[in-house]
Amino acid sequence: MSSPDGAAASVLIVDDNSTFRAAFRSYLLEHSACAVAEAPSGEAAIKMCRELSPKIVFMDLRMPGIGGLEACRQIRAASADTRLVLLSASLRDAPQDLTTSGAARIMTKDELLVPGRIRTLVQQLME
Repeated sequence: MSSPDGAAASVLIVDDNSTFRAAFRSYLLEHSACAVAEAPSGEAAIKMCRELSPKIVFMDLRMPGIGGLEACRQIRAASADTRLVLLSASLRDAPQDLTTSGAARIMTKDELLVPGRIRTLVQQLME
């Protein structure tokens, strides 16, 4: 994947909720110069990461099948360069120790609504 200007920049959104994926994708396309792909499951995300080598993966923590933590572990094992961000509806559901997942950070889905937050985060993770 590449951004509109041809630079190799990409984001993969992984969530079993198609409405969330579509809304987040629209926001990213409107507010950043990234190519954006979607995956409905941890299994699909692992496969897509092998094929597309995205720079950033926004991964839902809780999904049927392979959940976000395990998918992050497998993606991290295959690519040390991919930046992983775990998303959760509540931080009460979040693991205490992210080091085993390989995720750079965890954030609530509500944090995505803070104006400017995602644009800044994407810019930081693309560096």
